Amino acid sequence: MKKLQFALFLFCFACGSNYNDPQTLSEFHTKYVWKPNSAQTKASDSLEVYIDYSSGMYEAMYHSLNTVINDVLTIAKDEKTKFFRAGATSPYQVDIEASEHIPSTTTNYKENRSVLDEPIRRIVKGNKQGVFITDFEFVPTGQKVFEAAMPDGKRVKTWINPDAWATNLFEDWLRKGNQIDIFACEFRKSPQQFLYVLVFTPQGMLGKDNALITRLKQLDSRLSDNFYHFNFFSLKNTKAITKDYDANFGGLNENLAALDFLYKPERNFDYYEVPLKDIETYISNEASVKDKRILRKIFLEGDLQQFENVEISLNTHRISDVFGLYQQSQDQAPPAYEKDLETGDSTLVSGQQMVFTYTEGDEVKDIFESVFNKESKEIGIKIKPDFYGTDNKSELYRIDLLLKNANFKETPEMKRVLQWTDKQGFTVPSLYLSITEAMRRAEKTAKDKPLYTYYLKLDF
Repeated sequence: MKKLQFALFLFCFACGSNYNDPQTLSEFHTKYVWKPNSAQTKASDSLEVYIDYSSGMYEAMYHSLNTVINDVLTIAKDEKTKFFRAGATSPYQVDIEASEHIPSTTTNYKENRSVLDEPIRRIVKGNKQGVFITDFEFVPTGQKVFEAAMPDGKRVKTWINPDAWATNLFEDWLRKGNQIDIFACEFRKSPQQFLYVLVFTPQGMLGKDNALITRLKQLDSRLSDNFYHFNFFSLKNTKAITKDYDANFGGLNENLAALDFLYKPERNFDYYEVPLKDIETYISNEASVKDKRILRKIFLEGDLQQFENVEISLNTHRISDVFGLYQQSQDQAPPAYEKDLETGDSTLVSGQQMVFTYTEGDEVKDIFESVFNKESKEIGIKIKPDFYGTDNKSELYRIDLLLKNANFKETPEMKRVLQWTDKQGFTVPSLYLSITEAMRRAEKTAKDKPLYTYYLKLDF
């Protein structure tokens, strides 16, 4: 490998300033670079539980209550929980201790219609925790106005809407960074049918101890051949977190030493000043160096098993001049004015104020590259092997790590469990088609999502 000839420049203004103020860099990053999720609102820990009381639920509830549905209802009961009856009319609040609404009394399931979109619409609009217990049999009119395909290719008239009617509602929820969990309980094997518990968790409640989905995790120990749990979330929630950071050198490769280091995980950035000669010596030693990452120990957080083709990219900008101007604007003396005692007019006599205008800086594509370990989900940064330096000294770079791409991956189990077969023999794929299409749409909102920022000064 040809010897690297780095010559990189920070900023050499008339004042001769150099980067030596971590607080100023932190302020600069917070003002102009860091973009926290401002759309996230404080989530309420209140809960709304909707139960489908349509006649089709009779058998489903009868066979499922003694397995997991009783557990769900018990865990959900709280002074902040409201229960609603869904069915032939708009949902209305009920007392599930009253005899006509007791979930375990299967004769209470006698509605001749099941208008299922309204409970989901209310949960999505309210942006609060919600649960919907249903067989996902949408019978909006009580008349045979829908067509379904039979296995032999023939089409039959049915009361049930077999289309992906919930797609837009699910998409709206997921695009906000919220989560949907679906627990499925098989109550009939032939034809195969399921009872579903849809749990809606707003972004602000994710990971909280008092969130319903956190308390429901105990049910995962009971997963079996007839009880399943699927988790759906937007990549908008994906974060990069630091692990095993060194107190002095952060995520820098242990074969290198930082002249200066600033770690601000709450603002998603690090700063490093590293001698070029050290990097040059390290990465040029091809015979012994198997890992040429100079920065690492940043990991994608969360379960990405439902996604494939996960790609990480980076954008690099040379910000020496931009940050130097920002420093000058912060260091300038306050203006001094002289007041005319006769007219009252004020005249500036010293401290002409410089106005700082933020720019991204010059984009740089020929120095750094990202590398992603799909097994450990660790992100690293390397120097490109064909980079041989510039004519500038001690340049300051901003390197933004991005989630470039990830595609939602359907599983055979998803397709088998999230749709069911009507007694006439046709398949009702409404839930399966709605949630998978919503996931495909929602994933597009997270393309090029910012994950983490490094400020790196390569020094002589």
